[in-house]
Amino acid sequence: MKRIFWIIVAATPVFAIAEPAVKPDQLMDDWLNLEIQKGQLQSSWNLREQDLEQRLNLMDIELRRLNEVAAQRVEAVSDVDQRRADLLQKQETLEQEQASMTEQLKKDSFAHQKLDAAPSTPSPNRMANPD
Repeated sequence: MKRIFWIIVAATPVFAIAEPAVKPDQLMDDWLNLEIQKGQLQSSWNLREQDLEQRLNLMDIELRRLNEVAAQRVEAVSDVDQRRADLLQKQETLEQEQASMTEQLKKDSFAHQKLDAAPSTPSPNRMANPD
């Protein structure tokens, strides 16, 4: 059994040498075709890489602009909030002044009504010196 194995192993290279599976011209054509494909793929990749880099740069620019807009909106909201707080404070002050003036007007009106309702009596100075 070992002899048969060795005979097969020894005979195999003889068959391989005697009749090549692929001829050298075919191998050269295959290699040239592979080199052409490699060149085409490299060229295609170079174009695609430039396109992708340009798109990435544009996305970076857009991201920076969006961040700037977001920052401006935050600042604008902050300014609006501050303005709102200032106006609320001013409104509160005006309402307090209005309440104070309304109270004062009520007192003045009450005092005026009291004077109008009082009988006309001569003042003590007039009583002492009649004209």
